[in-house]
Formats: sequence, structure tokens, C-alpha cells
Amino acid sequence: NRSIEAHSHIMWICFWFYLMAASAYASQVEPDCPKDDPNSVPSPGSIWSNKHYKIRDISQYNLQPAPYVVDALKMLKRDGYVSGNELILDAGCGQGRNTLYVLQQGFSALPVDASKNALELTRTLLQDNGFAVNSIEIVQAELQDLSQIADESVNVIVCVTVLTHVLDADVVLQEFRRVLKPDGIVITDIATV
Repeated sequence: NRSIEAHSHIMWICFWFYLMAASAYASQVEPDCPKDDPNSVPSPGSIWSNKHYKIRDISQYNLQPAPYVVDALKMLKRDGYVSGNELILDAGCGQGRNTLYVLQQGFSALPVDASKNALELTRTLLQDNGFAVNSIEIVQAELQDLSQIADESVNVIVCVTVLTHVLDADVVLQEFRRVLKPDGIVITDIATV
């Protein structure tokens, strides 16, 4: 018997735990803001654009979807939670590897990232794989503010290796709850120290 709480907005499908040394990560990230101003805030997507998406050649990136996203979507289809035509938001889509997989499985995709560079890579990857990018909504936004996305409009959210890096995960989760349909599902991972 499968049971889902009727009023639950979020069902966490899987958590992928791995260890990350916080000091090692912190030493690699240099926000795009003046070092002499401790109150300054990096511009949207600047950390990821400057550190991770400088390479413009899409072939230089890992283009395989996250294995647990593949497994979770197969399980959801098998068990009847999704049929294949649902809207899946790829939160923090990066270069678009999970967006591509979602589209290849027949779902509608909504890639979202704060980094303009990442979204350019996503467009390139989708075009290179035969998808008409002009028919796919691609949103540049911080996950703390998904105001461009309507309430209760998304069936599934895929969020891979992102929640550890946001400024306020509680705000992001509130936004996820807002945009998810009442029986919506979140597929994510959490890095622990």
C-alpha cells in the first residue's frame, strides 16, 4: 500500500548524503563583491557564474543526469505518481543536465538558475539535443525568490546539489511549497558536514 498524506505539499523522495569539508568549500568561493565591505551581497548568480560556468564549451561539463533523479523519476512513473506529462522545475539547473533528462523522458521542464552563464549553457545543451529552446520557459532567478513562477503550478521539483549553497534554505523551501501543486514532489539532496 502506498500512502501519501492528503494535505502534504512536499514529499521528499530521496536524500543523498555526502561529506563536504565546509572550510574547503568556503576557501573556494569568492563572492563578486568588495572584500572591504562585509555587508555587501554578491550579485545574483555571480558566485556560480564566476567559479563554475566560465567555460563556454558545453562538452567540458558532466552531462549525465544525477543518478538519483533518474531512479526517482522511474519509481514515480512506475508507481503512478507521475505519467510523463507533468511540469518539472529544475531548481539550480546549472548546465542543464537534469533538464535535458527530464525533457527526454517526455516531461515538461522549467529550468531555473541565478547564473546567466549557466542558463546559456542550458540553452546550448538543449539546442544541441534537438529541443526548441524558444518553446521552453527558462527562468533566471535566485531560488529564494521564485516570484516569476505561479502558485501551485509545478508537479515536481528537482534540486541537485543546491540547497547547501543557498543563503536561506528555509526561504527556498517556502518558495518550493508555494510553487508546488498540493500533491507535489521534491527530489533533492543535502550535503552534510
